[in-house]
Amino acid sequence: MADYQTYYVPEQSKWPIVATVGLGVTLYGTASIMVNSNQGESTGSAWIVFAACSGQVFLATAF
Repeated sequence: MADYQTYYVPEQSKWPIVATVGLGVTLYGTASIMVNSNQGESTGSAWIVFAACSGQVFLATAF
């Protein structure tokens, strides 16, 4: 008889989706800062980047 090998399948997690959204928001905020600073406008996008980076730090500690 053939021996069947078993392998471990981990439980599904929400963290990859949270990380993807956080990275997307970080990139959006960074791009907004670059575009608006080239046009000479003041921007509130720094708060977006700060919030997204805070979310990434939370993700790193919670994961």
